[in-house]
Amino acid sequence: MHGNYLRLLLGSILICQVIAKWYKYDTGDHRIPRRHRRVDLRGRHHASGVLGGDFSSNIETANQTIQIDELRQTTDTKGENEDLQVSDQEGNGSSLDESDKASNGRIIISGPPHYVNPAVREKYLRIDMRSKGFTLDEEPFRVVGINIYWLCNDENVLGVKPGTPTQKRRIREALAAAVAMGANTVRVGSCGISLGYADALQPDQHHRAAPRSPAMDIHDYAIYAAGRYGLKIILPLMDNYDYYHGGKYTVLKWLGISAEHNGANFFTDPRAIAFFKSYIEFVLNRKNPYTMRTYGEDPIVSIIEDGNEFGAYKGSEGYPPLAFTDEIAAQVKKFAPQALFMDGTDGFFNLTAHLQAPGLRSKAVDIVTDHPYPRDIPLLQMQAFLARISGKAFILGEMDWVPSAPSRNPPPRLVEPSLSAYLNVLDRYPNSKLPLRMRMVRPVLSRILTCFNLAVGVLAWSLFVHTDDCRDWVRHHDGYEMYYPLPQDTAEKQANVLTLVQWFYARTGREVPSLLPYQMCPQEEF
Repeated sequence: MHGNYLRLLLGSILICQVIAKWYKYDTGDHRIPRRHRRVDLRGRHHASGVLGGDFSSNIETANQTIQIDELRQTTDTKGENEDLQVSDQEGNGSSLDESDKASNGRIIISGPPHYVNPAVREKYLRIDMRSKGFTLDEEPFRVVGINIYWLCNDENVLGVKPGTPTQKRRIREALAAAVAMGANTVRVGSCGISLGYADALQPDQHHRAAPRSPAMDIHDYAIYAAGRYGLKIILPLMDNYDYYHGGKYTVLKWLGISAEHNGANFFTDPRAIAFFKSYIEFVLNRKNPYTMRTYGEDPIVSIIEDGNEFGAYKGSEGYPPLAFTDEIAAQVKKFAPQALFMDGTDGFFNLTAHLQAPGLRSKAVDIVTDHPYPRDIPLLQMQAFLARISGKAFILGEMDWVPSAPSRNPPPRLVEPSLSAYLNVLDRYPNSKLPLRMRMVRPVLSRILTCFNLAVGVLAWSLFVHTDDCRDWVRHHDGYEMYYPLPQDTAEKQANVLTLVQWFYARTGREVPSLLPYQMCPQEEF
């Protein structure tokens, strides 16, 4: 028995070494095969338009000075742009081969690229059974991006009622900003969670948005526009909280079900579950007139999340039961059979109480997620390990990018690590620091786990751009707002933005910019 176990371990190590040699393994670029390295890709894209705000700033970092050049209200780059060289033809970022560099080498996004990898629109993401990372058309795809929760219905525009459909000009600029940042994926809460207000997909218990209504059109357009910009979508379908775009408390109120114990009845009452399943069918069966596909059959919507932060921070309100997760996953896969299902439980391991979310055991769950507020390296390491041995992919659906967490969040057990330190762990985990209980078997186990590295997906929280007339910025005040590429209110925040953007570019196999790429406002109309 012990001899067979030892032979299995040694065989695993040997297989790892063979695979590592073929892929020329490097934790920094998610095992990009040798045959796809050092390929230059050239393209041109005219950049013109208006970018509001004052962008004149010098930001000091530990090892360099970042020069944020002043950008004129009207940018004329005719005759000054140079071809952009992308280091990896198969890089899984969003089509920067079609962006130009200005005379100072800065990347400019003025509209959808002339060319987008057809796989973005035609192929679903898949999970590599060895690494539990993602692939697109059989090539490694490191999920990186940003949350744009307001993309379909906003709450932040002054003088406008919360839930009003977002203007298409702002949708285009937000998606362009995501591309400029290096994102290949966006998470868009209000595009799938839309209940209980006049312009919602479901305004009240008994009525849903008409097929050709403005409320429905903006959801259709947002998904279509994401595809035009070469972005994949993560689509949540319900919210754990009572936000402006609706959620589980909206459903409980409509059905006359008690909301005590933090709305726990939503996960167990047959009436609430039946309503949620009906809503899922309605959303995923919607045929988008822009793409001529239902939401559930559109590869742009490659990841569908049952809910935002179910169970609350580290499961503090109680994890959703396994039966609920299995039933909802089955409903999602009925209408979106090729999409990946993400369990929206907010963190699947409580490091203090040593509790695991039931969804981690579900065979129907493809992806598990956490929202690290604040960043917590020991928790990240343990969750990455648990996801790997449970056969799940792992995405940080919302990541804290700011230098220190706002005071409203639970205090960290230790001093919050820097963003650079946290991203460094994401690069190299699992390597030298395994969870405490695993240290006895570290010499063998670390070699196996390092070879089959779990490439954790990362989406920062959250992006904000200009008003519809491009003259000002739409403001938000939760402490994590990122006005891109406007210099943030502190040098530390600005340095973190550049760190994050450079990490996105590096992890997706592209040339790392020294200056923040930016989007024009307005973008090309379509």
